[in-house]
Parts: sequence; structure tokens; C-alpha cells
Amino acid sequence: MPVDAVDASQRKPYSIGHVSDVTGVNASTLRSWEQQGLIEPAKSVGGRRTFTDEDIQRTLEGFRATKKKLDAGEYKVQAIPDMAEA
Repeated sequence: MPVDAVDASQRKPYSIGHVSDVTGVNASTLRSWEQQGLIEPAKSVGGRRTFTDEDIQRTLEGFRATKKKLDAGEYKVQAIPDMAEA
């Protein structure tokens, strides 16, 4: 049966590791985005984050938008002070 023909409620949720692998977004970044309210994965009974296909799509869209802004120079990366100088 094609994936599209399967009811969304019957799909197995994806782990944060899978989402990281598929999107190229580091798992710690995904957790940070969650803390900022940018993504809202569900939590399993055991407390593990679970992502749907829609969550993965939103993650990809956010990643692409951020990359586009970085490439356009809209975000500046600040240098971290050298701790040896402190």
C-alpha cells in the first residue's frame, strides 16, 4: 500500500534521530527549536520526542529559511572571545 494511502493516525512517529538524519538538522538544534517554540513534537509516554511527516516538513522549511538568511548575510556570527585573553 502506498504511504499516501495510509491513514496518518496509523503511521509510526519518527524519533529525533531520524528527523536529524533526514533533514540534516542536528538533534541539539531540534531541541533548541523546541525550547524556542519553533517546533512542537509530541512526547511519548516515556517522554521521547515523536515527530510526524508534517513536523519533518516544517523542520525542513525552517532550516531552508535560516540557511537562506545566513547566505544573504542577514545573520551575523559573532566571534567567541578567546578565553586565554580573559
